[in-house]
Amino acid sequence: MSIRKIIEADGGINLLEELLKLLTAYDDQYPASGVDGMLDALRTKKTACLPNGELSKDIILYAITQGTFPAGGYQNLTNMRFCDLPLSLRPMYEDDHGKRKVASWKNGDAVSDKIVSMLNFAGTEGEKGFSCHSGDKVELLKKP
Repeated sequence: MSIRKIIEADGGINLLEELLKLLTAYDDQYPASGVDGMLDALRTKKTACLPNGELSKDIILYAITQGTFPAGGYQNLTNMRFCDLPLSLRPMYEDDHGKRKVASWKNGDAVSDKIVSMLNFAGTEGEKGFSCHSGDKVELLKKP
């Protein structure tokens, strides 16, 4: 069972609410930090900013709940990479040569290995999802 499902089953938290709470607290504590754009996009677009898929949401939830609130959560969200995640959350795929690699995230034409790239603040159109580093869509390996 995923981290998010366990938390939601306990009376849970909503990922959108947690992101709003984190960005609002960070903006209050550090007013000139440039978080305003993210916060405005999240307030207006709401769930359109969030990725689809259980693993994607679990990764974001993991990033924002690690570290001290709000600075640690925000820094994790903006600076953490997929390779920094624990193995149970790390998105892995197998390439053509049978090597297992950490996947990246494709958001339109941009490909990134940072967790923050999963959040579509800019409203980018196009293909979104896990990909290899060149941007080709990949099938993730199943977790045991």
